[in-house]
Amino acid sequence: MKADLTELRASEKEVIDKVIEQMSDWSAAMISNYSHGDKPWKATDNNNVINYELVFYRRPPYSVRVHEEDEQDTI
Repeated sequence: MKADLTELRASEKEVIDKVIEQMSDWSAAMISNYSHGDKPWKATDNNNVINYELVFYRRPPYSVRVHEEDEQDTI
């Protein structure tokens, strides 16, 4: 079954493609170490659901936010 990408914005697909490119040769341990350095992971107790709102407190290299105003400038 192929993924349905019709609901994704072009900028969102671009971020996904960049992450795949960046991490495609990483081991599972490398990806785990990287993800555990991210603010949402650090702020959440073990076995709890990660609060989606925590993504707004990310900093580079984890933050890859495109603001709607920026996107409209390219339309």
